This record gives sequence, C-alpha cells and structure tokens, in this order.
Amino acid sequence: MLQSLSPDPLWMVDFILALVLVEVVGFALFWALKKRGLSPFTLAANLAAGACLLLAVRAALTGQDGLLTIALAGAGVAHVLDLAQRFAHARLLVAASSTTHETFGDRHERG
Repeated sequence: MLQSLSPDPLWMVDFILALVLVEVVGFALFWALKKRGLSPFTLAANLAAGACLLLAVRAALTGQDGLLTIALAGAGVAHVLDLAQRFAHARLLVAASSTTHETFGDRHERG
C-alpha cells in the first residue's frame, strides 16, 4: 500500500531537471533585464554539475550504465570548472582589496 502512495522517482527527477531549466532561464532573464544579481555565466558550471548529477540518478534508475558514466564524468568536469572559477574570483577579490585598501594590520600598526 505504501508503494502505491509514493511518487514515481523518474517523474521526480524529471521535475527537478525542469526546475533547474526554469532557474537557468530565470537567472538569464533577470540578468538581461536588470544587470543585477549573479550572471548566468557565473552559475553555469554549478547548475551544469547539478543537472549532470540528476541525469546520473535518472540513468541509474533506468539501468543506463553508459549514460550514468557520462553524466557522472560531466558532473565532475563541471564541478572542477566551478571550483576553478570560484578560486579565480577569490584571487581577484584579494588582489583588488590589497591594491586599493589598507588592511586592518596596516592601520593598526600605524596607530
């Protein structure tokens, strides 16, 4: 009886994938209209990693081993790209703050 009440896992995965697509379109439209918030480029690798993981879940549920391998590899590549982008952004922020502002230590030492 409990199994008949639980939703189909494939439907749930497809629904979440559709929500990710809506999220991408929403961020892109908001950025295009307002030029505020996070740019779609900034979010692309993160959202791609999530979408690939959802595809991997779908492939695992349907027994598609080839697609599972490809989706997991895609998620890994997207994750590495996302981390590289975040570290590059952090380095830019540190470089910008060190060239334009004094650090707390510099102000403290001068009195």
